[in-house]
Amino acid sequence: MDRRRIFCGLLGLFFVFSAGVARAYNIQDEINAASPGATINIPDGTYNESVDVPDTLPGLIILGQSRDGTIVTNTSGSGFVIAADNVTIKNLTVKGYTTGRGIDFLSGGSMTKGLVDNVKADDNGDGIAIFGVTATDFKIQNSQIINNVYSPSGIDISDSSNIQITNNQITGNSIGVDLKGTTSNITLSSNTFGSNSEKDIYNDTPNSVTATGNNWGGVSYATVQGRIFDRTDDASLGLITVDSSAPIASWTSPATNYTISGTEDLIVTATDDLAGVANVKFQYKQNNGSDTFHDLATIGSGPYQTAWNTAG
Repeated sequence: MDRRRIFCGLLGLFFVFSAGVARAYNIQDEINAASPGATINIPDGTYNESVDVPDTLPGLIILGQSRDGTIVTNTSGSGFVIAADNVTIKNLTVKGYTTGRGIDFLSGGSMTKGLVDNVKADDNGDGIAIFGVTATDFKIQNSQIINNVYSPSGIDISDSSNIQITNNQITGNSIGVDLKGTTSNITLSSNTFGSNSEKDIYNDTPNSVTATGNNWGGVSYATVQGRIFDRTDDASLGLITVDSSAPIASWTSPATNYTISGTEDLIVTATDDLAGVANVKFQYKQNNGSDTFHDLATIGSGPYQTAWNTAG
């Protein structure tokens, strides 16, 4: 047996194994080696990094293996600083950047697209920040933006336009969504708001905001108004529209086109996407045939009813 050959073979195996252990996965290294439009697949693990995506890498896709298993964390800087257009960040957690932002989109004026999808931004200064983006297709969706209390916003948008914020949990922050400067055309829908210590939405711009179809936790319209800041608090600011649909009312009793004899209860059930209905109007024809409305102030949920006496 040739002992020299056995020794060389063992030495080769040791060298390969050692090389594999020495090269830990580094997100920034992968990005530095990437080309525009590349996909960076990040295995589950914890990465103590602050990652920069330069404007020379448009179309980059940063894809974690799983939202709760791929964790990018540090105690300084920001998790991701994005200068490139049309970057996607998906399926990961970014947390612990208490002096910075979890994800920071900084446009030099050329950024028009971006996507944050299925991301958890937790315990940062700002969870997600967007500055100077004039968008044609920019979305934050299907994500948890939670417990970002240091800067103090879950989502901070400055001097940007045409951003869609959809189907996110935005809770436990100081301000849920903070809008500043010349920001305009912001749409928030199907989000869940709650436990943001200052405001759910703070509109510090002169432009209107559409925030309909969100989950406010089953509270009344008046309560929601207390959780947002807009023109009703400062006449120089834009209005936040949180409810654009009328309540849906349906008769319970009696049937429509029913002739009342004596005293009858008129009963209607009314529902709305916000809890509580301001008032219900019962319409009926008196004996003289004229239309009459009866206003009944209501609080909370229906059914609502009033007595009508044909003699009165």
